[in-house]
Amino acid sequence: MDVFFRVQLVKPESMSLAEFFDVWIAETEAVMGARDAGVIKWVYKVAGQYEVVGVIAVDSAEHLDELIHQLPVWRDSAGHTVVDMEWLPLTDYAAWSKQMKAHNAG
Repeated sequence: MDVFFRVQLVKPESMSLAEFFDVWIAETEAVMGARDAGVIKWVYKVAGQYEVVGVIAVDSAEHLDELIHQLPVWRDSAGHTVVDMEWLPLTDYAAWSKQMKAHNAG
């Protein structure tokens, strides 16, 4: 199952910019490894914002939870830098079109 994700981060007042970027560097290495392995289909950083969007391939909702909690931001207790996450399961639009045609024919 493909899932679109959007993650917004914030630098906490108690964290230096260098510490915040150290967390993000570890995160980028893990994300790029997942991309190279084909788990993350595409990923982008939103220009001018501390926000990342992408599409990840998972087997189930449980698999998604497992992958999320393996990321350095959670594993290294930096989850307080994440202020918002959105996960949207995706369906192939061609399959949706076929389903609509079948539904309308009935």
